[in-house]
Formats: sequence, structure tokens, C-alpha cells
Amino acid sequence: MATPSVPAEAALSATEVADGIRCLSDADILRFKRASQYLSYGGARPPADLRNEAIRRAADGTRKCPRNLPIVVFLFGVMRSIASADRKAIRRAPTLTVVSKGGSAASTLLDGVDPRRSPEDLIIQEEQVGELKRRVLDLFKNDLVAHTLAEGLVDGIEGRELKELVGLSDREFATKRRFVRRRIDKAFPNGWKR
Repeated sequence: MATPSVPAEAALSATEVADGIRCLSDADILRFKRASQYLSYGGARPPADLRNEAIRRAADGTRKCPRNLPIVVFLFGVMRSIASADRKAIRRAPTLTVVSKGGSAASTLLDGVDPRRSPEDLIIQEEQVGELKRRVLDLFKNDLVAHTLAEGLVDGIEGRELKELVGLSDREFATKRRFVRRRIDKAFPNGWKR
């Protein structure tokens, strides 16, 4: 894995990073936990594993923390990188299908078809996803920029592409994204319940 090139004098030592992690405030710990929950979607590892891996990489010096960056922000970046790598690995993984003796895909229970996911289940799942998307986007019906940002997030657009889509500066984008995330968290404090 390639690490960004940060000059040695511009980066914290592993000991300084470990001390910084130990001295995180309660608010920073809460932000760290919330960020791990936010980033652990789409096949990324669970939030606790994401936090542990970020701390491990930071403390052993695998990831270098610039001196001018707060530790909690650095850890968020490490978690985002790990979660992104997890999702990319899942997308690259080959998908396996059962092939019958005749050479075509399996078509019966005896041929190896999984009966747990019926077409009706898939339709219901699509409807639930559509309902969730509608309810999330309804939270921002009076704010076009926030609505566009939320729709982009729901559709899986991230980073520079999303920033260009909404046409905001870095600072405005970070502020608006935080606003969107907080409004969604407030509307669904216990996650999506149908």
C-alpha cells in the first residue's frame, strides 16, 4: 500500500500519534465513533473493526499524520481510506454461480438455487430502498443544494465528483455535507425503521 509522501519532519512520530489518540476529548471520541458508523457501509468492515484498524495503522506508523492536522481528522481520513479499499476489493472479487451439468445456470433447488431471495423479496427490497430515498430527499425539499448533495450521496457519488456536481468550494461543500449528514442523523436516530 502506498502512503502519501509526507516529509519526516512534517509528520508526527508513532509515539506522538499514540499519545494524541490517548488524549482525545470525549467529543472527539464521539466524532470518531460516529464517523466509523457513517463509513462502514457497502461491504466495508464493521465500525469497531474500522476504528481498530485506523488506530493500528496510525500507531504503528503505517500511516503518517501531518503535524498541522488534528488527530481525529487524520483518523477519519484513515478510516475513509480503509473503507474505500474494502468496497473496491468487494467490487473486484469474482462472483460465483452454480452451473448445472448441462452447462447452464442452476434453475431448481436440487441444482443449487438459493430459495431465500425470491423475485418478490427483491421487489420489496427495491420498494423499501425507494421509500428510504424519498424520505431522505424530502428532508431537503426546500434547499436545492442540500437536496442535490443528499441525492448524490444516496446514489453513491463521492469526493470530488460530488463537490463538482453541487458546485461548491471546499469549505462550503464540507459545511453543506455536515448539514446534510446531521439532518439525516436527526431524522433517523435509530437507523431506518419501516
